[in-house]
Amino acid sequence: MSGEHQMGKLVGFGICLAVAVVLFVALTLSDPKYWMKLIVQIEKKLGAYVDFIWSLMFLSLPIFVVYLTISFLNQRIRRIRFLIWQMFCGGATSSQNESEDAPAESVEATSVMSSSMFSKKSNGWFTKITSTQIRELETLECSKLLEWTIYWGMAIVACLFVVAYTNVILSWVIGITEKSHPGLVGLYVIITGLVMFVNPAVPGTPIYAFAGLMFIPSYEKSGGSRIAGLFISFIIGLITKLLACTMQQKAIGQSFSHFVKIRQMVDINSDLMRGTKLILSDSKLTVAKVSILCGGPDWPTSVLCGILGLNLLSILVGTLPVICIVVPAVLSGYFPILQRGVSDEEKRKYQRFFVLFGILAGLFQLIFLRKAVSCIETTLKERAEEIRAIPIDEDVKNADDKEEETKEILLEVSRWYSLPLWVKSAKLFSLLTIIASVYILGLFKDSFKEFSIDDSFQEKLDGDILSLVNPPGWISLILFGVSSIFCIVFKCWTKKEAAKEVLKRNGSEEESLMGSNHSV
Repeated sequence: MSGEHQMGKLVGFGICLAVAVVLFVALTLSDPKYWMKLIVQIEKKLGAYVDFIWSLMFLSLPIFVVYLTISFLNQRIRRIRFLIWQMFCGGATSSQNESEDAPAESVEATSVMSSSMFSKKSNGWFTKITSTQIRELETLECSKLLEWTIYWGMAIVACLFVVAYTNVILSWVIGITEKSHPGLVGLYVIITGLVMFVNPAVPGTPIYAFAGLMFIPSYEKSGGSRIAGLFISFIIGLITKLLACTMQQKAIGQSFSHFVKIRQMVDINSDLMRGTKLILSDSKLTVAKVSILCGGPDWPTSVLCGILGLNLLSILVGTLPVICIVVPAVLSGYFPILQRGVSDEEKRKYQRFFVLFGILAGLFQLIFLRKAVSCIETTLKERAEEIRAIPIDEDVKNADDKEEETKEILLEVSRWYSLPLWVKSAKLFSLLTIIASVYILGLFKDSFKEFSIDDSFQEKLDGDILSLVNPPGWISLILFGVSSIFCIVFKCWTKKEAAKEVLKRNGSEEESLMGSNHSV
């Protein structure tokens, strides 16, 4: 009971701390000058990628609507107070101001109050701060941001469904390997980990935990010691990571690097990519190199190494410190095994260790990632000459130059003010449905049936994999499909209109060229 009480206090403290941080940030940014400083810093740090981040704001649309409602009510209350003040105090104040005997401080205070109450800004729909923030949002390209928001929402829904079915897959694998030889189980773990690493949405931590969950029981049944099983699980997790890096870099990244479009997508000629290549090309085992390889997202980092044409052996050596993440992750997968057939007090103890090592693995990943960001920023500043000396990909540059006009036309055609009403409606409907889909999965915890890796697929789901999804989950999936359809509709319309505009411009250029030749 004391353990639960302590955990309850810890959770309560964490919630209070999170609320305090949110309130502090909200109160700080309520001042327009801090809000503007934040916007400038974000745009300075992210550059061309700033639209990806701003688009995330639209996912908080329901929260923003609540914020606008509170601001509106606040302004109406101020307006009512102003009317009451004007009705009961206005005349008296005017006569007091006109009196020669009135103290100077009183006249000054009254004039300030009167000017603030009579200010036209106080008669708006929202408060001054909210109005300033809305005007800043109006300067953003809404149509482009709405589109990115829809993509973000689709990615979130897809990831949530993948996560929901992960336990089902793991349970199925456990059922297959339950009575197998430890060597065969280790092979199953590696193959399953490689399959999971192919999915960009799956991080490495649960894969390493899977190694501890699967291999140790099998090794103990064959007569091996628990400590030896743990060390072998660490090695299996590391081998899985290195094999996944090899597969992603060579089979995916290097294979697709021959396509100019792929190199364009990663913006290979940007300072960020060339700076990253400069760091990762170093033959030495530097802090910056290790931080990027161990702290970056697993799939994108390895695939990017292949696209950049980096040396595989050097990358694998730089990835070895990932063992700092593998060890606590394997331990977090090991402690759920110990919960079988023990008292409730023991279960609670092992659950705390499970959470502790899971947090520790995530903390190591976060430290590596934070250091990677810092090292990249330092490299961009201090090694600018070396970055500029890296040859530009001419094929990508030529393709960018050719597509520059098309991009401008696409941007012009898709601007919010130039869109027909039905296209605006389709884009807004797509946005609202995907936001609803995300919030349904986030708010309704029963969107999926509870399924742990210890459950039987046949018993818990009656052999029907679709029965894992409950009605809220199906509603979210339907909304996802509707949003996708409307997204395809306005994308097709945009491309069609852009093609018309390109033909129109090319036609006018040919006519002007013929006219000049005729005059000559």
